[in-house]
Amino acid sequence: MKQIALARAVNGPHAGHQVKLALTDPDSNEVVPSVSPEFKGDFLLTSQGDEEQIYDHVTPEGQSLSVLSLTRR
Repeated sequence: MKQIALARAVNGPHAGHQVKLALTDPDSNEVVPSVSPEFKGDFLLTSQGDEEQIYDHVTPEGQSLSVLSLTRR
């Protein structure tokens, strides 16, 4: 069964709203350094072909995803 992931758009025309993720080229990942004001400690997945970065934020209260568009859509 296909699962659909939702993420909060950080920028672009849907900023602040939930959008469906449909990644076609997820390739690199890392943990965001603590110097990042918004995403420090988050798990970062880059989808180069989709020109997006996905941030996975986990707290004791739950998990949330954010998506950052790397283009001027």
